Amino acid sequence: MDTVPIDVCARDIVETVRSSILVLSEDFHVTSANRAFYNTFGVTPEETIGRFIYDLGNGYLNVPPLRRLLETVIPEQEVIEAYEIEQNFENIGHRCFVLNARKVHRPENKTSFLLLVFDDITEVKNAQRESELNWRIAQNIVDTVRDPLVVLDLDMTVVTASRAFLKLFSLTSDEIVGRRLRDLDQGQWDVAALRELLEHVVPDSAAISGFEVEDDFPGLGRRIFKLNAREIYRTGNQVGRLLVAFEDVTDARLLERHKDILAAELAHRIKNSLQIIASFVAFELRDAPEPCVEGYQSMQTRISAIAQLYDLISRSVAFGPVQV
Repeated sequence: MDTVPIDVCARDIVETVRSSILVLSEDFHVTSANRAFYNTFGVTPEETIGRFIYDLGNGYLNVPPLRRLLETVIPEQEVIEAYEIEQNFENIGHRCFVLNARKVHRPENKTSFLLLVFDDITEVKNAQRESELNWRIAQNIVDTVRDPLVVLDLDMTVVTASRAFLKLFSLTSDEIVGRRLRDLDQGQWDVAALRELLEHVVPDSAAISGFEVEDDFPGLGRRIFKLNAREIYRTGNQVGRLLVAFEDVTDARLLERHKDILAAELAHRIKNSLQIIASFVAFELRDAPEPCVEGYQSMQTRISAIAQLYDLISRSVAFGPVQV
């Protein structure tokens, strides 16, 4: 049975891969390249084959760090992995490539050559930079908001926190980034109901609004925080994250409670005052002439009814409706 020469098979494989491939002799002259290389770099075989590698194009490979790497591949390392080259190329403009190189031996003629593989990562690199830029902008926005904010990963670990959050809780980024929300401080955020709500924000496209946590916080004392949370996306990354805002409502809640206490006390005092007035009416009723008795009794009944109403108000929960 006829066999296909190995070189022919290798050449067919090289021509079908999407990566740009360049083959160099031991003296760094180009011996061959695949079709993807010519298309990617916008060159022809005549401009490439037989040329010294550092003379290709506008010298885009004539970079001292890369030269040192390539020139140690043959005698020493025999491999280069993920070396990035980013600059202006003669025919294709500004591009970014990742280079992998390997020394290949040919035992039959005791020769070696260098196999260079170029992968164009320009779009990926640009997307990463845009993502990082947008993320920095978002971080700056977060830092300008007065309310403390944290961004959580889906496993509830802290990705980043606003300056207001760090200042309020006397923390540094190193102390909280990568830690779970429930592990912060002394476990004040380890609330089962809160965990359940947060776990439904992303999958259910829900939002948390007005969830309150009250506890003793180190350095702050007894505080009440209202939490609001919603899902956010990082540009270039479709993985959801949670933005959680903390609003300190301690003073407002204490004022509300104080107002309730004052209102109850006021209602109680009004009831007592009305009862005193009713007693004065009863006192006058004893010596009142007959024609006035019915009027005094009616007045006493009405005053007592209002006093009973204030008594119900003072004992009602949160001063809701009272059944008259």
